[in-house]
Amino acid sequence: MTEILSQNEIDGLLLAISSGDVESDGCSGVREKKKLKIYDFRRPDKFTKEQFRMLQMMHETFARLTASMLANRLRIMTTVTVVSVDQLTYEEFTRSIPDPAVLAVLSMEPLPNHAVIEIDPGVAFAIIECLHGGGNTEYASISRELTDIELLQMERIITAMISNLSYTWASVLDLKTGLSSLETKPHFAQIVPPEDLTALITLEINIGSIAGLMNICLPYITIEPVIDLLSQQGIQDFNSKATEKAGIDTCNHFFKRYIDYSGAIPNMKPDDLRKLKTGMKIELNTMASAKNVYEFAGIKKVAHNV
Repeated sequence: MTEILSQNEIDGLLLAISSGDVESDGCSGVREKKKLKIYDFRRPDKFTKEQFRMLQMMHETFARLTASMLANRLRIMTTVTVVSVDQLTYEEFTRSIPDPAVLAVLSMEPLPNHAVIEIDPGVAFAIIECLHGGGNTEYASISRELTDIELLQMERIITAMISNLSYTWASVLDLKTGLSSLETKPHFAQIVPPEDLTALITLEINIGSIAGLMNICLPYITIEPVIDLLSQQGIQDFNSKATEKAGIDTCNHFFKRYIDYSGAIPNMKPDDLRKLKTGMKIELNTMASAKNVYEFAGIKKVAHNV
């Protein structure tokens, strides 16, 4: 049976502990230390974990489309994967960029402000070398500014690349992307104040034996108008409203993706068409390219040239 202490005995025990006559380590009530978390009020968290997950899922689609586009254009095995999605200030982003660099400043209508895509110079030189029909190992370690001709070639690749962002963001809004400028110096791409927070999506590009990173920097001020839609529920609500507004019954339609060769097939007379038989060869128009077409409910979108 547990002995019950009187009030005098309790007072005497507390006095002995305070005077040091009795060690307090022997007491059963050990006070646990509170776990503290450091919070910087000058740099608050503006993105939630769910928003980061949605950004990652959306840009995994961008990665697949970009890998397909690069493989078709470069004629070499290419993979693009999302590595991470982080929050950091724009100053931290620009400090991590090499000099010279390959920086594409994007317009994202109807969103305000701009976004930036930064491509590893080694990857840029590998792309340019493959476009010329060469290998991709000699230029991986070169560190110099791109020439005017090389910038023009990268501008075409980046223009095709950022068109995939429209499909990436299609579940959130009808985004129209465009290339505002292509820079080689980080200080020429100051689209927001240095202390502004951004979401940084880092992707790894593997072109043959060359591997490098590509960063997509989305300032918070740019995506703030649609930040609430960057959640599973937000995207579902947006899709349901868009479907209802368009009067589309999604149950009776299927998403299609196919290659359109119409631009590559020469004009033929009706008599020539009637003479066509299985196994006959048609000389295609080499000046035209086939196109990737995405179709849903009768709405067609051309992704990029093959």
